[in-house]
Amino acid sequence: DRLYRSYHRPIDGYIGRMSLDDVRQARYYFVCFMYLASRAAVRSGVSREICMRLSDQYCQMMDGIVQIDKIFDLLWNALLDFCQRVAFCKGRDGYAPSTRQCISYIEQHLYEPIRIEQIVAFCQLSQRSLSRYFRQDTGMTILAYINQRRMKEAATLLQETDMSLGQISHLLQYSSQSYLGKLFLQEYDMTPLQYRATHR
Repeated sequence: DRLYRSYHRPIDGYIGRMSLDDVRQARYYFVCFMYLASRAAVRSGVSREICMRLSDQYCQMMDGIVQIDKIFDLLWNALLDFCQRVAFCKGRDGYAPSTRQCISYIEQHLYEPIRIEQIVAFCQLSQRSLSRYFRQDTGMTILAYINQRRMKEAATLLQETDMSLGQISHLLQYSSQSYLGKLFLQEYDMTPLQYRATHR
């Protein structure tokens, strides 16, 4: 609601004209917004790599659009995506410090191999203590959380990009797309391709 009001609020002052062509102007406007949104999201705790990748993906999607209203529709969806990720990061205030550290590490390395030993070293706690605090706060094990978070990311990629299931599996560090498909089915009660078909 707050994002909606800010986005649709009339702009005071002069908006710079970067091109005499209206479509090209909309494209430049889009790229500027992606730069600002990704920087703001990084400052709010979202992984820099995820923000940069998201920005690139949305810019690539925008590049194939020729209608100005469709460009701004995509811009709205992109900004909403960034805001939801920021809200997710900020929704951990009631967690123990070690749980917040653990989740922060997972967010920063979502597209990289993650080992429990690395998280334990990052949080500077014993594995037993960290696992206990994490389960008390989230209701699940660290490994279950990583898989759930990656399934949420897979759902976003299926909905917002044209990446293949193989590309998404590789990006999210799964050895095969069949294994990702199995985890996805458990999380969403549908296959990745069914999810894409019903959410686009």
